[in-house]
Amino acid sequence: GIRNGGGGGGSGGGGADIRLVIAGSSKTCSQKIHSMLAGVSASSAAAEFVLFLDDDIRTHRNTVGSLVASMQRFAPEMFLANGFPFDLPPPGGAFANYLTMVYHMVLLVAFSQGEWTKNVWGGCMLLRAVDLRRDTHGLVSKYRDGGYSDDLILAALCDQHKRLVGCPHDAIFPQHMPARQSLQEWWNYMQRQLFVMDTYATPHNRRVNHGMLLALSYLSLAVTSA
Repeated sequence: GIRNGGGGGGSGGGGADIRLVIAGSSKTCSQKIHSMLAGVSASSAAAEFVLFLDDDIRTHRNTVGSLVASMQRFAPEMFLANGFPFDLPPPGGAFANYLTMVYHMVLLVAFSQGEWTKNVWGGCMLLRAVDLRRDTHGLVSKYRDGGYSDDLILAALCDQHKRLVGCPHDAIFPQHMPARQSLQEWWNYMQRQLFVMDTYATPHNRRVNHGMLLALSYLSLAVTSA
């Protein structure tokens, strides 16, 4: 564990205990999901929430508080709260930057409909710890036994079981894009995105993913052409 003994962080001036968990290599699911589940297993039994956050996310002062408030406001119908990214191309950026940005802008439509959405972004997801411990809706089982896409599995489960997905308006994360992105790098990224859309844990998950794949492909082409 790592002990942060600085006095300026919290109101009480105390430190915070941080534990680094070595998850090991995955054998039954994607490495990301394997690491996520290892973190859940190592979390405190007193924890009320579990936050999954990409390591390059630029949070603001009240990111966690906003996500928790969203979960509490719509309890118990809300299954998770999440944020969403916003691409910032560099001045004079390459055309590939804008192709990537257009693809993500289409996804932003689903995150701008109110305080909840049907989409889930795996870069920032807050869930109740009790749901992970109890394997509510079979989420942990679907993750562990062949799970590949953490956010698409969650989105399909919430849709299937009529659970809300929180989307606080201030949980937006600016992402500065690389100054030099080639068309080859963009196409490689798109191929990986299309592959993920064809992974699923249940027949319902498959139908939702394929529907999203068709809609995203059509809208992205339409916007890019325009």
